[in-house]
Amino acid sequence: MSAPNFIFGVLFVWLGLFGGLAIVLTVCAGMIGAFYGLGKNIFGATEKIWEGVFSLVASIIISLMGAALLRVSKLQDKWRIKIAKAIESKIKTNARFTHRIRHSTEKYSMFWLPFITVMREGIEAVIFIGGVGLSYPASAFPLPVLCGILAGTVIGFMIYKGGNTLSLQIFLIISTCFLYLVAAGLFSKAIGFFEAELWNRLVGHDASETGFGPGSYDIHKSVWHVN
Repeated sequence: MSAPNFIFGVLFVWLGLFGGLAIVLTVCAGMIGAFYGLGKNIFGATEKIWEGVFSLVASIIISLMGAALLRVSKLQDKWRIKIAKAIESKIKTNARFTHRIRHSTEKYSMFWLPFITVMREGIEAVIFIGGVGLSYPASAFPLPVLCGILAGTVIGFMIYKGGNTLSLQIFLIISTCFLYLVAAGLFSKAIGFFEAELWNRLVGHDASETGFGPGSYDIHKSVWHVN
């Protein structure tokens, strides 16, 4: 890839990152504003369903992504050439609409990948936090959000430097092991959220308000609670 195209790619990576972050912060601010303006949590009535669905979807995406990560080292050169060709090529004026869409997607993939990734993970985090964090005053949000952004930046930089120092294949294997641990935890949490929602409907209220003792769970499906 030539130097101008390399700069073009780096610029679009940063634009995608900040674009996704801006949308996430806008959604977060809108949800918090709606809660304090309307006086209710719009996710509160179906909190466990939301958390269960997002946990399940996240576990599936992470599982598929982990399998794909193990092939990255083999596909790295192939995709580098493909992206470079897409950036350098020009679409024909008489090309079909579908060809234009495909060409634009490939050419600006360095923008769309970080944009979609940051937006997906960020909005998912906003919805997860919305179920429990909105019981606190609005002043409780800015500092944790800032600390989270700083911590994520530091960890991301460490992963980036580690990926440049270690063998790429070893780094991907270690990362995939952690990803599958997270996916397994999310999948079990998703099932737990769905079972808790069914139990809450049977007892007629949020069983978690009674604590973690007898009556807060269905003993037929939650034997690990039994002493």
